[in-house]
Amino acid sequence: MPSDRELVERCLAGDTEAFHGLVERYQERLYRVAYRYLRHREDAREVCQETFARAFARLSTYDPGRPFGTWLLAVAANLARDLLRRRARRGTVTAGERLGLVPGGERPEARAEDREEAERLRRAVDGLDPEKRLAVLLRYYEGMSIAEIAAVTGVAPGTLKVRLFRARRELLEKLGER
Repeated sequence: MPSDRELVERCLAGDTEAFHGLVERYQERLYRVAYRYLRHREDAREVCQETFARAFARLSTYDPGRPFGTWLLAVAANLARDLLRRRARRGTVTAGERLGLVPGGERPEARAEDREEAERLRRAVDGLDPEKRLAVLLRYYEGMSIAEIAAVTGVAPGTLKVRLFRARRELLEKLGER
């Protein structure tokens, strides 16, 4: 199986089939992140499609010194945040369209004792500001390291640690566990 770097090099040489290999490799992960962040299937699909379109158009700007998946997630995260901002300006963001949290890298439903507990957790996460939600999503759902999240979001690692700490504290308070 060719590496991401090899597929990118083939794409840049004009092999469009190589880009299909990258799409197949990352489409599920991108959709998962977009859906958890936006909580809307069609919007998540739109973000994924736009992410791949932009990635293809701007492939020459990709730095091979960085992991391709991180670069792709950064594009998707920016598109999803922009979509939420546009919705917020129009007043159309609903709590059910936002992401959930999973402590320990598992889905909230797997850690919650029942559906009611999972819903309480989801509502608590819905109340986080978008920057904290994205950090929580990438850390706890996607299992990304602080360095990887920093590369995706463009935020300093120290700032991310503070955001995650504050998000956890805020969630504990909302859930009445503090």
